[in-house]
Formats: sequence, C-alpha cells, structure tokens
Amino acid sequence: MKDLDKLLTEAQAVLKLKPPEAAARLEAMDIDRKLGLVLSLPPDRRRLELILLDKDPASLVQALPPEEWLLTLKTIGETDAIELLELSSDEQALYLADLELWTRDGVDLSRFAWLNHLFFACSADRLKRWMDRLDFEIWDLFIERTVIPVDREAIPDLPDKLADRVVTPDNYHFLVVRLGADVDAVRRVIDFMYSELREMFFALWGNIGTTPPAEVEELARRWRDGRLADRGWPDLEQAYEVLKDRDPQLLQPVALPRGWSD
Repeated sequence: MKDLDKLLTEAQAVLKLKPPEAAARLEAMDIDRKLGLVLSLPPDRRRLELILLDKDPASLVQALPPEEWLLTLKTIGETDAIELLELSSDEQALYLADLELWTRDGVDLSRFAWLNHLFFACSADRLKRWMDRLDFEIWDLFIERTVIPVDREAIPDLPDKLADRVVTPDNYHFLVVRLGADVDAVRRVIDFMYSELREMFFALWGNIGTTPPAEVEELARRWRDGRLADRGWPDLEQAYEVLKDRDPQLLQPVALPRGWSD
C-alpha cells in the first residue's frame, strides 16, 4: 500500500509540471515505472493526461493491461478519449470488440456501427488496422445483414424505398443497404475497405450468400469466447454455477463507467 501511495504521489507531482519538464521526468523512467504511475491514478482523465505527457505515448498505452485500458476508456467516455483508441494495440481493440459487440442474442450491429464510427475518428492507419485485425467473421456478418448485392441492370427496378440506398465503391460492384442501416455509415466502410483493404473487400463479396449467417456468428462467438477464456473469463455454464445461489439483489451493479451498457 505504501508503494502505491508513493507512485500516486509521484504521478500527481508529474501532472503538476509543465509539459516539457514532465516529459523529461518520464523519459528518465523505464516503461515499468511509468506504467506504475499511470495505474496508480484512478481510471479517469488524469491517466490519459499523464500518458500524453510521455514522448512515446503509444508504448505506454499498449503496455496497459486490456482490462485497465478499457476501464479507462469507458470511464472517460469513448468520444472524449479518442487518443486511447488511436494509440491502442490490436489486443486492446479486440478486447473492446469482444465485450462491446455481443449481447445474449449475438452480434449487435448497432454497437458495431458505433465502434466503426469511433475508429473513423482515428487516423487512417489506425482505422485500417482495426478493420484488418478484427475477426473476418464479424465483417462477414456485417455484410450479410447490412447489404444486398445487386446487378447494375436491376437498379432501375428497385422499390422506391431502396432506390436511394445503393452504394458502390467502383461503379461495378453495387450493394443495396438494407432498411434500418445508416447508408452513409455503410458507404464509408465500403469505400474505405475497397480503397485500403481490397483483398478483404473481394473476399467478403465472394462470401455473400455462401454460408448461413448463424454459422458465421457461431464461429465468431468461438473466437471471442476463446480470447475471453484466455483472459480468465468463465463461460456461461461456469458463471451460472458460481452465481446461481447468490441473492439477485447482490448481483446488481452499483455503478458502471460512463458509456458502458448492459
């Protein structure tokens, strides 16, 4: 406890310094020491402020355990902590996706749209890495449930409600965005993927209609459950065995960080 108090005192002292002085102080420390200072602070804006004072903030962010990174992101709020997304590792971003995208019923595409929106606020390089490293099956589900391929010749015969929902990255491959999905958001994803990850685009295009979405989702769930198990998360049966005899009132969360749903 005394060591933690010392780290907290030192972290607070660094935050009070002028940025050049704080950067010099942090530069003299090894990564473990700097990480200790960051983790001594509550998971709020102060953590991010300390990280951004370092000359290599990416290394410091990526040294955070995914749990601490995500807790900090959620406590601050994603839109107010875009830097944490920009500087994140693939492991951290996947951890976010594994916890954010899934409900009892499977992948929630509205949550997926929100995560894509957040990564579009990052640099093009970070956005590309997000798209490239996310499980292919998630993108497969997105395509299957969000768009329908259509021949150019069939476009004039589309119902009025779909006529203005056609997107194409190249005037050759045409897709109709299903009702309920945001046309502009889908167009941004398709255009960026075609421009920067064309091989993925064509793989997804070729997959349309070949595998039942339920099978794709089950495979995606297995990848997700495996990663969470590696981080110590119990599966549903294990969790039930632990919690089944508890008083339901004791299982209600007292508070959740801002932006954390369900």
